[in-house]
Amino acid sequence: MPKTGTTSLNQALNALGIRTLHWLSEKRTLDQLEKGDLRLDALRNHDGVTDIIGMLWYKELDRIFPGSKFILTVRQKEDWLESASHFWPKNEAKKKERALYYYRTSVFGCLDFRRDHFWDVYEDHRHNVRRYFVDRPQDLLEIDICSGQGWEKLCPFLNIETPDIPFPHLNHYRKKSEPGDQQDANSLNHFIQIDSTQI
Repeated sequence: MPKTGTTSLNQALNALGIRTLHWLSEKRTLDQLEKGDLRLDALRNHDGVTDIIGMLWYKELDRIFPGSKFILTVRQKEDWLESASHFWPKNEAKKKERALYYYRTSVFGCLDFRRDHFWDVYEDHRHNVRRYFVDRPQDLLEIDICSGQGWEKLCPFLNIETPDIPFPHLNHYRKKSEPGDQQDANSLNHFIQIDSTQI
């Protein structure tokens, strides 16, 4: 899901040696998704995926890749809504790009930012994910990257030694009304599917 910390998380996972892909927009992937084929060619040489694919199809990916680990990123309501509102393009031509159109309508059912509706989608998703993994807490990590959580939660979950590098924080959004205030424009509810056999 956009503005959920997935860009930072994708870089962090790759830094740990877990080869993940982010924002798949090439024609072959979209063709496969539109046909309901989640054995994506793009994932053949990778361990997992971040961003909308994991968020939309976590149940299917869980069946295709049993034993996988999933990560749910969360973010404070007002921070996420403000970041999302600035992220949504107003340009009509941009809205018609195939990947953008497909993913946004699949997630939100619309192309334009609608505050209350977006938050309903966020809350529904978070609730559904928690319910799905209620009997498998060892397979789900919930993390708030925007509040500063990082290696200390991610590495134990993956059973990987913590690297001696800072946790990546990408795509920062700076409020125009508060020029000195910088915050991470990532992290809501989002899944990363990792084939645990590769970890």
